[in-house]
Amino acid sequence: MIVKSYAKINLALYVLNKRPDGYHNILSIITKIDFFDLIEIKPSKSLSILTNKEELNNDSNLAYRAAKKFFEESCIKDAVTIEIEKHIPLEAGLGGGSSNAAYTLLALNKMYDYALSFNKLLDIAQQLGSDCPFFLYKNASCVTSRGEQVYPFDFLLKPLSIVIIKPPIGVSTKLAYNNLILTKHNNINRMTLVDRLKKYGPLAIMHNDLESSVFKLYPLIERIKRKLYELFNNALLCGSGSSVFAFAENYNSKQVISMFDDGYFFETTTILNNEGRDLYEHYRS
Repeated sequence: MIVKSYAKINLALYVLNKRPDGYHNILSIITKIDFFDLIEIKPSKSLSILTNKEELNNDSNLAYRAAKKFFEESCIKDAVTIEIEKHIPLEAGLGGGSSNAAYTLLALNKMYDYALSFNKLLDIAQQLGSDCPFFLYKNASCVTSRGEQVYPFDFLLKPLSIVIIKPPIGVSTKLAYNNLILTKHNNINRMTLVDRLKKYGPLAIMHNDLESSVFKLYPLIERIKRKLYELFNNALLCGSGSSVFAFAENYNSKQVISMFDDGYFFETTTILNNEGRDLYEHYRS
């Protein structure tokens, strides 16, 4: 089976407070974008993972761990080889690893005739990482708690054009949160944020609390945001970074690329809606 494993962007990310377990409570609006890795899952004698990124070919890979948990929870005595053609850059804030894990779960569950319920898939995803549960849903969502509480929208976002720039450095999510100085958001709540998005679109809610931390650590990333803002009058750090995105209704690829040095990652894409219907159809019945 071959599936597309889509990236995400955070349209809004508020960090509310630090939890006793060391994580942070957040409020975030997340959407998938039409940019993806390719995952191929094949029957095998033993569970293994193979990607075009050598550093990911080990049993700490989230997709490998997802498959291991799937077979443990389903009690299926079988194994697969997971081959991933990586396009989503690492430590970019685009959720590539979490996406790979979630789509591996969805694909395996379909391959094995839906051996696990959707709630069980959610349970596994929550154990793997804060971003993983979001990717089990089709469309944009609001997430809370550590990010594992997902509230999918009952409306679709416009497929707006997006430009993404990533410098040749990555940002550790843990480092970004550890260096954050918390700011109180007494007037922010989920329904208000979603209502504003529904009425006025993504440009009306763009916000990322982690920018203050990441920009302090890596001034280069702040300069990228400023350059994109000059072109498009909007720009935002992707999650914990290191990539930055902007909504770009009209853009000239050569003009954008010319503003950055060689070695920078550049991608143009759109907001994604109703993707991978074959993977989700079963759970609506």
